[in-house]
Amino acid sequence: GHTSCWVRTFRRIRSWEGAGGRRGQDNLAILRRSGCRSSLHHFRSGPVSNPAKLLLGGADKPMDALNGQSPVKSVEASLKALMEIATVPVVTIENPAMAVDIAGALIEGGIGAIEVTLRTRFAVEPIRQIADARLDIIVGAGSITSDRDVAEVLEAGADFLVTPATPPALVPSLLGSGKLVLPGVSTPSEALGLYLAGFEVQKIFPASLLGGPK
Repeated sequence: GHTSCWVRTFRRIRSWEGAGGRRGQDNLAILRRSGCRSSLHHFRSGPVSNPAKLLLGGADKPMDALNGQSPVKSVEASLKALMEIATVPVVTIENPAMAVDIAGALIEGGIGAIEVTLRTRFAVEPIRQIADARLDIIVGAGSITSDRDVAEVLEAGADFLVTPATPPALVPSLLGSGKLVLPGVSTPSEALGLYLAGFEVQKIFPASLLGGPK
């Protein structure tokens, strides 16, 4: 697995135990048994049990009332929801048939978001299945490295996009995605360049090599 950390003003970090308690640990074990590799992104404190409710302005509205549409209506709504969710598991799903069960296990453990990495040749399909299931979970796509990746995950229904690194050639499609993008950076120059391009929230990666958690 890998470890990364989010940068902006996220100072108060919650642990996996704080996000889901014993149930969170149990469901992490379920993930590992069900055909995926996982790691964790830690966000600021203040989790909510239902991020879809937050995104809908506090209305206790079931996902099926959305007619299959993502509850994430804007970049700002996506960012607000992720800031309120203490922990975002990063998973590589080896068996697409388990995608909905994996997302359901996270929801039961109190986790309202998932980042599915594009590390297998069929990685887009789990994103599509989770999005189509209209669960109370925000689904993101990680390991974005090309314009084609951007197009495919948007078509599959991803709510946010994450890159491990962000070359200049990838910037236009990321900015044009209309979704929250968390670009990977590893130097101050990269961070400043992407900030000036419009990316106010970034991911330090690999954090373990830059003084972050291992």
